Amino acid sequence: MISVFNQKFDSVVDVIEFNPKWKNTTGYLDGAVEGEHAPLLPVGQSVKCVDDHKRKVIITCMSVKDHATNIVIFERYTPSEDSQVVIVSNATMEVYLTTNLLANGRISEDELSKFYSMF
Repeated sequence: MISVFNQKFDSVVDVIEFNPKWKNTTGYLDGAVEGEHAPLLPVGQSVKCVDDHKRKVIITCMSVKDHATNIVIFERYTPSEDSQVVIVSNATMEVYLTTNLLANGRISEDELSKFYSMF
């Protein structure tokens, strides 16, 4: 069975180049959420890329409290045939407080389904 994350990744049409400046020192992608290196997307748009460790990344822009912010959902670890895929997110605290779904860290299939049903 294909995961919600992989279904969404496959359905996103727009591909962007991964920017290594998005990474923090632990491998999370804080720099793609907001700031000088974050991609500027229209609200509601999703884009995808693959990072320098072959992890799939989806960035979606949403409006929160009258401003746009990115939500970054991605594979936490380099994919391998032997490992279970762990999906995580980076988002602002405002996103979590607005959606009650996405905090920084691991995301369940149910949370992903609910989040993507908003778009």
